[in-house]
Amino acid sequence: MLRMTRQRQAVRDALKADTSFRSAQQVHEDLRKAGTPIGLATVYRTLQNWAEKGELDTARNPEGEACYRLCEQLDHHHHIICRTCGHSEDIELDDLEETIELLGKEHSFAEVSHSLEIYGLCANCS
Repeated sequence: MLRMTRQRQAVRDALKADTSFRSAQQVHEDLRKAGTPIGLATVYRTLQNWAEKGELDTARNPEGEACYRLCEQLDHHHHIICRTCGHSEDIELDDLEETIELLGKEHSFAEVSHSLEIYGLCANCS
């Protein structure tokens, strides 16, 4: 377990302040503007470590860049994300989960996993 340093706490505070999915560069820029001295590599390592532990939701933006936000839901779930402002909602896709499990079995695959992000425009941006 990583010790909660001043820099890691600053990253956590930045994630709490903006609940949209944000890249490491965006988080770093927010911290820099707030006058928090922290290296981009530290932000990357912190976000990746927390994501691996399941403490953050991770999604790829349309350009393929990893983006993060604090986890609100601990079990497996998906997101619908606004392409303009980054606002996101957790969504349940039970039928999809069943279909993926069946596809794995049909094709003799074990330990099947997947990642899915759905992009659109939220009500405020459309």
